[in-house]
Amino acid sequence: PSTTATLFLAASARQQRRAARVRRVVIAVLSALALLASGAASYAFVERSAAQDQRMAAEGQRNIAILNQLRAEADSLRETDPSLAAQLDLTAYRRKPTPDAYTRLLADANTPLSIALPDRAGPVQAVAFSRDGHTLAGGRSNGTVRLWDTTDPTHPTDLGTPLSGHSDEVRAIAFSPDGRTMATGSVDRTVQLWDMSHRARPARLATLTRHSSHVRSVVFSPDGSALATGGLDGTVRLWDVSDPAHPAEFGKPITDRGERFGAVAFSPDGRTLATGSIEGTARLWNVRDPARPTPLGKPFSSHFPEVRTVAFSPDGRTMATGNNKEIYLWDAADPARPTPTQLGEPIAGHTNAVNAVAFGPDGHTLASGSFDQSARLWDTADPAHPTRLGEPLTGHTNAINAIAFRSDGHTLATAGSDGAVRLWNQPDTVLTSHAGAVKTVAFSPVGHTLASAGMGGPIRLWNMSDPNRPVESTVLSGPTAGIVAVAFSKDGRTLAGVGDDGTTWLWDLTRRRDRPVRVGRSAIGDTENPGVTSVAFSPRGHTLATAREDGTVQLWNVSDPPHPTDPSTLTSEPEVGVTFVAFSPDGRRLAGAAQNKKAWLWDVTRPAPVGRALAGHQDINVNTVAFGPDGRTLATGSNDRSIRLWNVSDPDRPTSLGEPLTGHADDVNSLAFDRGGRLASGSGDRTIRLWDTDRTDQVGAPLTGHTDVVESIAFSPDGRTLASASADHTVRLWSMDADSAARRICAYAGPPTRQQWKQYLPQLPYEPPCRR
Repeated sequence: PSTTATLFLAASARQQRRAARVRRVVIAVLSALALLASGAASYAFVERSAAQDQRMAAEGQRNIAILNQLRAEADSLRETDPSLAAQLDLTAYRRKPTPDAYTRLLADANTPLSIALPDRAGPVQAVAFSRDGHTLAGGRSNGTVRLWDTTDPTHPTDLGTPLSGHSDEVRAIAFSPDGRTMATGSVDRTVQLWDMSHRARPARLATLTRHSSHVRSVVFSPDGSALATGGLDGTVRLWDVSDPAHPAEFGKPITDRGERFGAVAFSPDGRTLATGSIEGTARLWNVRDPARPTPLGKPFSSHFPEVRTVAFSPDGRTMATGNNKEIYLWDAADPARPTPTQLGEPIAGHTNAVNAVAFGPDGHTLASGSFDQSARLWDTADPAHPTRLGEPLTGHTNAINAIAFRSDGHTLATAGSDGAVRLWNQPDTVLTSHAGAVKTVAFSPVGHTLASAGMGGPIRLWNMSDPNRPVESTVLSGPTAGIVAVAFSKDGRTLAGVGDDGTTWLWDLTRRRDRPVRVGRSAIGDTENPGVTSVAFSPRGHTLATAREDGTVQLWNVSDPPHPTDPSTLTSEPEVGVTFVAFSPDGRRLAGAAQNKKAWLWDVTRPAPVGRALAGHQDINVNTVAFGPDGRTLATGSNDRSIRLWNVSDPDRPTSLGEPLTGHADDVNSLAFDRGGRLASGSGDRTIRLWDTDRTDQVGAPLTGHTDVVESIAFSPDGRTLASASADHTVRLWSMDADSAARRICAYAGPPTRQQWKQYLPQLPYEPPCRR
């Protein structure tokens, strides 16, 4: 038994050792397999990560390519269809809000934008608004008239089936002053009168059939009792439409040596009728008694080849006529002796025949439409020196045949041979009241007031409570010369201005605003040579700094504006004019732009401040200076087209902060910091640029829209609005808020059609950036 037990135990031990070896082999195999599996999993994970990275990189590259394409397509459309370009810019901004997309959006929002009302019936030959602006009519080449409800011009709606009644093109449309009657003139030689009491169901009242050729013009008298119709049969006929259901012709028609009339317009008082002929002459007629019209003087125009359009300004003092590429303005204050307002020089700009002109309700905006596929806006506040307002209105793809202003003055309708009527919105933020170059703008530090002034006119104050809809609140009379600089006191109660003749004036805005106080004689020096160029109020109190051509700056105590005290004087270099001054935010330092390539810095807390020169600009004129909100940074702008930044923490040792900021193509005329430290610059190159002063580079693309030199810029106290003054006679208000800009684009720029989207963005699904 013991031997058997021993053998059994030995066999059992061998089995256990064999099992242990098997277990070790199995464990080794399993470990190897686990290691292989782990490696494979890791490899697969790495492969998946690499593939994901590649997909993300490809998606990033695709997005960059799409953004680049959007920008390129928008740029290619900017001159021919700015509204579509704005929609593409907004699409780019929605996908990725880059600085470039941001600044493009700001510029688009300050551009006239349009909504297209396409018509498949062919060319639209005539267009007219009812006086209340709620109805728009378009005359079509198929003899019908389409009506739209424009109560909200951002959402025009079709009023239903077009009116039929004419057998040929409708070439003229007019609404009676009360809006109850509409007249339409046609190539079929007839004039139709329509009852518009129910816009959705107009009823034909009467048909006028005396013309023997095309009717090219219809117009109601201001009181609505008479209708004038002009035709190519050589007659203008006057109709009694006091009862439009039973019209009757007044006496004999107007004829003039067989000339054929293509244009007719009543003066605002209804006493005078203007006619234009296709033989190239215009004439005025006395129609106080419409049964006996009589000519006033001789024909006064010799346009070639024809006078296509005539219009009176709302005050009746100015008349516009259009012909082949040109527009003439006439002084019609004496209807018997109309005279050209520009010594016979026409308004030029169109490259083909001018088909239509119309004055806006403000009396100083003139619109023109042409065969060159564009409409243009002109400032005629000074009829002797009309100027272009912005860039041409483009978007039509064929001739513009007719134009009409809505009663709000901000909406313009254009009718085109491309079969579209477009509704254009002129931004409320483009201020056009000035009759000459605007030289200066300034915001009040308190409240919501903007001051603007320039050549040949008074200072204008604007209520900026709603910066998207500024309202002119006050006009300040004063020096007869132009105003070149203005500044508000800290409390906003006093406004200082510098006349073009170098005199300095103060207005106490809490009292009689039309009675300015002239600063004492010593402030302006010799009365024969006053020499003041710029003014600035200290933010610490009632100190006014006046810069002078003799190289000095005088500091005045104007706590009592009618009685300023004798000034102290700061000096720079003798006879080197100081052209601009600005205080630091704490009022301790004063900077001045000067000639001789320098700017100057004074510590005005010292008893006898000594100026420190900041040298570095390459052109003789430093035009402008501005302190950053921290008071430690000073920016200077020069005729050398550059901006330099300076550390002025120690006024005794100002130092340059790196290389100059460059990008402008002309003189830097004005600088302004917002409260966040962003810098804006205005230039003779007609642009405004934004700068990141920490990174010392430009923010996005330039802001464009002015058509002449940018003279002055200023930020509102909250930094949300930038105002710019220009030699183009306008002030522009730029919202710095991208969402506000996007809302305007969505309101006034029609969305891309599916066809346009496919043409310009074929790789993206149809997703316009605005929902209408």
